[in-house]
Amino acid sequence: MCVLDEAVDNSDRAVMNKKGKEPVTLSDFCNFIVISNNDYASFIEESDRRSLCFETKNIIIGNRAYFNRYWKTLDNINAGKHIFHWLVKNVAIDDGWHPQDTPHTTY
Repeated sequence: MCVLDEAVDNSDRAVMNKKGKEPVTLSDFCNFIVISNNDYASFIEESDRRSLCFETKNIIIGNRAYFNRYWKTLDNINAGKHIFHWLVKNVAIDDGWHPQDTPHTTY
């Protein structure tokens, strides 16, 4: 997942720039996420697809212990594997769920 804080390039290649290292060009398989404190960070029309909006609360702002624990949990290759295996085991299309069925809200 890539956070959009710069311009988006729609090519299938991406350049990774690490401080003090030579740039490396890689295949780009990223999904993108827009994060903002602005109520209108992205223009989304009713006919748009593959968009999901969350409105979050400020209850854990500044809670370093929470975020350190959260990051430690996710910062390894097994985290993605566990999520994938949970989805495969617990979500079945024959149970009536379909990936194109999206929730409809007033937001």
